[in-house]
Amino acid sequence: MVNSTAVRSLVVLALAASGCTAVLGIGEPGESVIDPELTTVAIEADGDPVADGVDAVTVTVTVFDTTGRPMSGQTVLVSATPASGSEIDQPDPTSAAGVATAVLTATNAGEKTITATVQSEEAFEQPTVTFVAGPAAQLAFLVLPSATAEGAVIAPAIEVRVDDEHDNPVLGATDTIAIAIGANPSSGALGGTTSSAAVGGVATFDDLTIDAAGAGYTLVASAPGLTSTTSPAFTVTP
Repeated sequence: MVNSTAVRSLVVLALAASGCTAVLGIGEPGESVIDPELTTVAIEADGDPVADGVDAVTVTVTVFDTTGRPMSGQTVLVSATPASGSEIDQPDPTSAAGVATAVLTATNAGEKTITATVQSEEAFEQPTVTFVAGPAAQLAFLVLPSATAEGAVIAPAIEVRVDDEHDNPVLGATDTIAIAIGANPSSGALGGTTSSAAVGGVATFDDLTIDAAGAGYTLVASAPGLTSTTSPAFTVTP
């Protein structure tokens, strides 16, 4: 009759002598293997996070092995796509409960897909989070003034956009924007409608003219409480 205790002892000693990091015992599970399908990735934010580099999203990764047990001590790498404008405080290794927590901030508005990688294994779950623009802070030319003949309407129509401090469009802005000549090499006068309310964050000027030919004209767009913007130089031909 075989002594099972003796056999168990021999197996354990043989495995230990071979340098195995995970010693198998009869009826015991072997070394844990990460299961990317069971591993979860969850995000938490207080409402819609603002793309201001401060408003944060918590990313919680819980790592499980193929038997459904949480895995401790695992190094987790969290990434966001697109990566531009993203800042991630990477988590410490997983806790005894298999949990690792990262913090994501962004300065680019838009949707980001979150990916967690554990020892080269990507978790199947890839949640998304959408960062929104912050408060209106500045103006930017969306369609620039182009060369035109004196007295002719500048075409295509000039468009000025309302942005937050990180150059994200503020789509809900309705600010009234004024436009005027900046650099004026020929003492020209600006004709047409020089004030326009933004719609969807964009003000359109579709009938502007300048009555004197010259090279090096610029236009300046301004609105109360917002940083103004100046266009590149353009030419008005005779």
